[in-house]
Amino acid sequence: MGRLVLLILIIVTIVLLWKAFGPQTWGNGSPLRRKGVNSKQEGLSHKGPDDDPDFLWNIEKERFKKRRAQEAKDAEEAERKRRQELREQQQREARGDKRSENTRDEQRPNGPENSDGPDAPKDGE
Repeated sequence: MGRLVLLILIIVTIVLLWKAFGPQTWGNGSPLRRKGVNSKQEGLSHKGPDDDPDFLWNIEKERFKKRRAQEAKDAEEAERKRRQELREQQQREARGDKRSENTRDEQRPNGPENSDGPDAPKDGE
């Protein structure tokens, strides 16, 4: 009697293994694929847009473009600020030079006796 039960268990095991890994699954790469499932149903395995690789790729491309546009905008703004600061600094320097020339002119009288130029006669010469 024990041999009969053992023989039935072996036959059931072989049938289950044949159904799980039999010739229907050879060559298609998927043990879950069955004869009743056609390729049209297989292609529609996406449940929603968040599962679709093309949709996800498009979202990623849009994010990348937005990020690049924001970076370009930030770089343009930084360049504009840098140029504005440079322009202001040059204006300050120009105003500072004019002021220093005005103060030098006010401090020195225009008479020949007070000229400090290189051609001016020095004491004892």
